[in-house]
Amino acid sequence: MTHSRREFGKLAMAGVALISPFNARSTAAIQTTVRGVKLGITTASLNPLPGSNAKDRLDIILEQCTRMGVGNVELAGGFFGPPVRGTVGGQAPKRLTPEYTESREAQRKWRLDPASIQEFAAARKRFDDAGINLFSMSNTFADDVTDEEMDIMFRQMQALRVRVFQTNQTRVSMGPRLVPLADKY
Repeated sequence: MTHSRREFGKLAMAGVALISPFNARSTAAIQTTVRGVKLGITTASLNPLPGSNAKDRLDIILEQCTRMGVGNVELAGGFFGPPVRGTVGGQAPKRLTPEYTESREAQRKWRLDPASIQEFAAARKRFDDAGINLFSMSNTFADDVTDEEMDIMFRQMQALRVRVFQTNQTRVSMGPRLVPLADKY
C-alpha cells in the first residue's frame, strides 16, 4: 500500500494516540519507509524541547521520536557537552566575549576528555534500545576547532556507530582539514 506524504502525515499523527507510553527497553524497530524511501528527522528540528529543564534531553528526544513514529534519526551534535554561548552561525563571534571564551574552553575541555566518547556510546545504546535507527550526526566544525578536537569528534561519531555525518555551519575552508579525518575514520 502506498501513501502520499500528506496521507503518511495524517496516519502518523493518528497513530500517536495509539502508541503506548515510551519504553526505552523496546526491541521492535520503528519502520518509516514509504515507497522505498526511508523517512526520518534531524533532532535539531525538535527544539525547543518540552520540559528539558527537568528531564534528560536525550530521553525527551527518544520519547518524541517514538511518539511520532520516527524510525530514522540524525542526531544534532549540540546534545552533547556544555553549550557554547554567543556563537554566530555556529562560529565564533567577530568580537570574542568572556561568555564565548569561557563556554568554548569548557566545551573543548569536555570534548578532549576521553570519557566523552562513552557518552556517545551510551547514547547509541539508548537509540538501539528504543528501536530507532541512528544513521547520522550533525556536527559543526567551527573555525577555531583544533586538530585534536576534530580527531576526537570523528572518534565520537565512531562511538555512535554512524557512517554519515553532515554539517550546515562548517565553512568550506575547513574542507582540507576534514578530508584526512574522513579518510582515516
